Amino acid sequence: MKSWFECALSGATVIVPSERMARELRIEYSRRRSLDNTIWAAPHIVAFRQWTLARWADCLPDLQLLHPAQELALHRYVLEADGLGERVVAPMNLARQVREADRVADNHRLVLDTPNIGSTDEYAVFMRLRGQVEERLAERRWITAERVVDDLIDRADAGEWTPDAHIGFYGFVSLTGQQSYLADALRARGSTVDVHLLDAPDAADATLRVLSDPDDEVRALADDLHALLAAGGDTQPRVAVFVPDIQKWRGTLDRIFAATLTPDSRLPGGGGEDAPRPWTYARGLAMSDTAAIGAAMDLLKLSRRDNEAAHLSRVLLSTSFWGRASAIDRAQLEYALRSLGGRRHGVSVLRRLSQRLEIGEFTRKSIDALCDTVEDTPAIALPSAWCKVFDTRLAAARWELFREASSEDFQLLSAWREIQRQMAAMDDQLGEINQGRAWAWMNELLVARDFNPRSQAIEPIRILEFEDAPGMRFDHAFVLGLTGDTLPRPVRQSPFFEPDLLAEAGVSDATPDQCLETARSLAGWLAGSAASVTLSTHAFGARGALQMPSPLFGPWPATTQLGARPRAACALVTPDDDPVPAVSVEEAEGVRGGVSILAWQAQVPYVAFMRSRIGVKPMPETGAPLTPAVQGTFIHRVLERLWGHINNSDALLAMDAQNRRELVAAQTYAAAEDDQMLPAAIYGRALAALERRRVADLCERWLRLESQRVYPFEVVAREREVQTVIAGLPLKLKIDRVDRVHVNGQDQIVLLDYKTGGYVSTAGWKAEKLTDPQLPLYASSDAVESLDVGGCDGIGLAHVAAHGTGFKLCSSFADHFIADRKGEIGHGVADWDVQLEKWREALQSNAEAFMAGDVGVTHEMLRNPRGYEDIARLMGQREEA
Repeated sequence: MKSWFECALSGATVIVPSERMARELRIEYSRRRSLDNTIWAAPHIVAFRQWTLARWADCLPDLQLLHPAQELALHRYVLEADGLGERVVAPMNLARQVREADRVADNHRLVLDTPNIGSTDEYAVFMRLRGQVEERLAERRWITAERVVDDLIDRADAGEWTPDAHIGFYGFVSLTGQQSYLADALRARGSTVDVHLLDAPDAADATLRVLSDPDDEVRALADDLHALLAAGGDTQPRVAVFVPDIQKWRGTLDRIFAATLTPDSRLPGGGGEDAPRPWTYARGLAMSDTAAIGAAMDLLKLSRRDNEAAHLSRVLLSTSFWGRASAIDRAQLEYALRSLGGRRHGVSVLRRLSQRLEIGEFTRKSIDALCDTVEDTPAIALPSAWCKVFDTRLAAARWELFREASSEDFQLLSAWREIQRQMAAMDDQLGEINQGRAWAWMNELLVARDFNPRSQAIEPIRILEFEDAPGMRFDHAFVLGLTGDTLPRPVRQSPFFEPDLLAEAGVSDATPDQCLETARSLAGWLAGSAASVTLSTHAFGARGALQMPSPLFGPWPATTQLGARPRAACALVTPDDDPVPAVSVEEAEGVRGGVSILAWQAQVPYVAFMRSRIGVKPMPETGAPLTPAVQGTFIHRVLERLWGHINNSDALLAMDAQNRRELVAAQTYAAAEDDQMLPAAIYGRALAALERRRVADLCERWLRLESQRVYPFEVVAREREVQTVIAGLPLKLKIDRVDRVHVNGQDQIVLLDYKTGGYVSTAGWKAEKLTDPQLPLYASSDAVESLDVGGCDGIGLAHVAAHGTGFKLCSSFADHFIADRKGEIGHGVADWDVQLEKWREALQSNAEAFMAGDVGVTHEMLRNPRGYEDIARLMGQREEA
């Protein structure tokens, strides 16, 4: 019997089980012919399914071939017409099961009319539904891919098609019922048909190893691959990596391979994920899992009135849309959206936010264009019409694939166009549908379609699944994940057919005995797939569960400890000297942060540099619509209004409880409504009313506390803005409140700062580590002079909160304002002027260090860099401070 190469060389047709094997054999054929230095014709090597469909299409049939999604729509229609769809919990899942059973019956040519075979109710249901499917196919002149073989033979008998003279079946472990039927039918019609079933290869002396977990297993593999590629020189070896499931292992393989095999891709300018890789997958990602398509489907799911807030956020922040629209503008929009609260919004909320915020005109127009297309979405339409609606929406959002920026983008866009054509071809199966169903069917097509872009780079490492091993031969092979639950595979049962029926038809995983026999055969192919084979498993799963090794490969060794791995050969280059320049006069005018600059400089100078000079900002935190900042600002505004009416302790004491409550309620409402501190359009009426009530109760409680102060007082300034300059650093300040306190016939000036958080402390006022410089700065600088109240005699924190309400005081005359409630520093300041001078010196030192460019980073730190965890630790110290 001729080999596949001899068969192809003679011009005969070579039929193989899969397109993957066809591609491999075509490559091998070209390699062998290239050794002759001759010109040759392309070989006829094709997968069984592709060959039958192509020969059928050559007959110009008058039938419509259904693609998989159309088949599913057909079975769903039959369920609904039968009435069964209304009586089951998951009709779509049942439609999938019926379609799969229909495929099994056709592929294995099950004899379904055998007496007593339908002994179960499930089988009877299947036969009823199958009959209705066949009637529908005949009525509408449709055909499925599994029924093409029978129609092709009928056309050969009718003279519409002449079978190839010589056909060879190669690379099959066994033939299905349908494949055997076709081979016999071709012989009966004059073709020479050779069937060459694969014999299991001789197993190599494989290396067995057990690693601790899947990550360690892949790390050990990556080290081996690195050594193989480094030793290969110009001629790279053909290496196979077999895994149980490519989709489950892809993330781990990509992550560890990138660090070991292509470390340059992780450096700035290294190309990242787009950099050439020496490995490729036999199966691509589902199109729905690619970033650009996933973003497109998020956009297409937007509806006029009902969208999840997280869904809108993803669309706004996606890098797959918006063209030249500013990322900062979109981040502001997304932050404003989250600040609204609520879980669901209409798309018009984006338009309102874009009009209210100060963002670029291009971004605003882009948002308007998207909102227009969403608001113009029809209620129902045919699938072909939905494709046009979706294209219009993607164009409005400036979807990146329309620009075709790279070869991979071009291939992905081409695949997307093919999906659209398949969707448009479903008009007859679906009729007019709403947006939700149109999106679901488009997603069905994307999930079923693999995307594996072609690459121009050399990819000597092939990542395949266990079932790809038969017929394959490589220089080196590595088999991962050989645990007891991956080989043998579990039995795959059908809800409609008895296992014995499937077993007789040759379905390989119908019974435990067949699963074991198939696993043993597959184990032989894996162990014989190369001259050098390494088999590995892991002792513990990704979540720590104990894993038993597959029993099909003999005794396994003890767990192998993965030793210290050398770092990738890419040195970090640091300059000998990289000083931060001092702050110039021009730059000082634009420095951001105010008094917080001095706080950061005292705690972590590098943070002061990054935030105030570079302008780095932390990502906004996701939280409730009423953030602590909003709540604190509202309390400040209410208290400012209250002291504008009360003014002093005498007026406060003259009020009875009723008058005090009425005043607080009126000023709280005025701050919320007149000052627009809690607009109902943003927070909702219910939430705004609750917050007004909470703040009113809190402020009334605070006034009761202030009425208990030991010394009479009057409020001489509220929310006053002042300016000062320290060591050339201009600072804009805002003093919450200034009190003139009457103590034994003398007037004392105290600066107060409202605090509305859960905890306050005066520990940051110590001059030797001035980490909370706000009030010390007010007191010791010339800022207080602009208030025209004389000097400063004390500072205090006014803690207005549900828990811990009170004053924290540091002054020259007292240690407390409220009887029996002493402060933390208070009268312990022996010499107030000395205290002020210490604060001035500390503030001057911090300001000078900031202006000089002192970021607290030494050259030794640069030569021995550490990771982000150290920055997190420094920030943690700042929070503790």
